[in-house]
Amino acid sequence: MDDAAGKIPFKEVAERLYQEFVERGYDGEPPESIAASYLDYILKRERIRRGASSTSVHQDAVDYKTLEALKNAQMDDSQFVESEAIFRRLGTDPATAGRYYEQLIIREAEGLSKKQSKRARNTRSGGRTKLSQMIDEIVLNKPNISENELRFELLGHNGIQKIDGELRDINNSETIKDKALKDYLYRAKKRNSRYPG
Repeated sequence: MDDAAGKIPFKEVAERLYQEFVERGYDGEPPESIAASYLDYILKRERIRRGASSTSVHQDAVDYKTLEALKNAQMDDSQFVESEAIFRRLGTDPATAGRYYEQLIIREAEGLSKKQSKRARNTRSGGRTKLSQMIDEIVLNKPNISENELRFELLGHNGIQKIDGELRDINNSETIKDKALKDYLYRAKKRNSRYPG
């Protein structure tokens, strides 16, 4: 980077460097190369921030301080422990940092995949409300019931009232917006058609 870069505001240069090294993507590029690019990005950004954009003793001093800061990275929050380890490795051996970062991403992806699989296997316990279950029972007994007839049936149950555009079950502290009743009816009919008596 030449001295002309010193005349460009740091924010613009930092954004350009970020796009160049971080956002451009690294399809098929080895992790060692990616880590070297990240380190180069960090060094260049610190040089610009500290006004050492041309080759000089000052630039060497800035690079030294930056590498020391990376090697001794300490973050107060335990959630950043992996980031801390990557920064430390980046300051001493970028290739190792790149491989560690890649392993971390793979491990995180595998963990997320396992969580999603587990969530998909587990059925939702108590996912439907008492009101929804009551609608299912009514539809089971009267499969061709209309929305108005369903509303009338619900209001005939003890503790269900229509207040402020909602059907409220005061026994279970549950509500259904009156305008959503047709959706509840549709879903109940669909469930009922899947499991005919």
